[in-house]
Amino acid sequence: MPTERKITDRNGKTQSKWIVYYVGLDGKRNSKSFDQKAKALAFEKQAKEGRKDKAPKITKGMLTFGDAVDRFVQDSKIGRDGGEPWKESTLSIAEQRFEASYKFLPRDTFLKMVTVASMKDVRRRLQESSYARPTQIGIWNLIKSAFSYAYSEELITSNPVQTLVIRQQKVLEAGEEKFEVFSKEEATAIVAKAQKLSSAENGHTRRAFEFNWLIAPLLFETGMRIAELLALEWTNVDFEEQTVSIRQTFIKQSKELQKVKAAASHRTLSLSTALNEKLRQLKDSRESRFVFETKTKEPLQYRNTLRWWHSLLEHAGVREGGFHKARHYYASRLIEAGVDAKVLTTNLGHADVAFTLQVYGHLFDDRDTREKKRQVAEQLSMLAA
Repeated sequence: MPTERKITDRNGKTQSKWIVYYVGLDGKRNSKSFDQKAKALAFEKQAKEGRKDKAPKITKGMLTFGDAVDRFVQDSKIGRDGGEPWKESTLSIAEQRFEASYKFLPRDTFLKMVTVASMKDVRRRLQESSYARPTQIGIWNLIKSAFSYAYSEELITSNPVQTLVIRQQKVLEAGEEKFEVFSKEEATAIVAKAQKLSSAENGHTRRAFEFNWLIAPLLFETGMRIAELLALEWTNVDFEEQTVSIRQTFIKQSKELQKVKAAASHRTLSLSTALNEKLRQLKDSRESRFVFETKTKEPLQYRNTLRWWHSLLEHAGVREGGFHKARHYYASRLIEAGVDAKVLTTNLGHADVAFTLQVYGHLFDDRDTREKKRQVAEQLSMLAA
């Protein structure tokens, strides 16, 4: 649909202009404005038909999932139906997730062969995969978007995934965790690989990890949010007390720093002796304001750090997991060590204990149950120690 824009002239009179976005002969996105909506609609229809004529011809019934994805992505890059074009960040994420989707629905799958039953099987295998639940939902929603696009463009006669969804919270099986968490072995492997890559022979790899490898142990050992880590300045680190103070956060939408607003988020976290010393060495190795920063002395960007993190996990041979998975690891280790809910709430920067128990209450229950069982076993023991 054409986009309406209100234009005010020099006399203060406001009138509507209708903007149509379309693909020119050069393959680039262009726009044209009209005073009347009817003319804009007519031009948009003409441009859309012209685009169809220029698109590669596909024999009826031979359209593959890959064909549908390619056309969907191409149209999204320039703006579908008058909408805004995808940003580079959106395009990058979409391409990564479509690439992942081919593991469950191959590119060369003919759409005429796809049924509701077969797509339910695709959904089941995706849900059983090692991808985190938000990633599963992202992959599935893009698959649905490609099918919806193909149906709206009359490339297919029906949409087999229209009513199929992946819920945000899956039904838990007995003894199953409420969230995904790195195992101790995985966390150890990630940190070890990060340190090893910091001195890699390959120059590109070494530069990517040389000053940033401590991101991994800092996440696992403090449980801070990634936005808090990206905003860390050296003034927040007290080497004598072996602590780090959380005072600001990085807003990834605006790419700006912001003082932490919630009182609970203002907190001081302890550092292990080893991590404290490594951070001291990092500070002495270069002049910088931020603990982790770019060559231009700016804080690392979230998008680039996420790409770096996924690269690290791949190098370490660890299944996919976001930054919050490291935070869950930290919380589970503290509970295992015997800390109470109030201490955990403070360390995580949660507003109240109730929220902490809502997320991690089952871990406290498991720990207390194990301890109680051990005590009962000792009380029932009939043998002298």
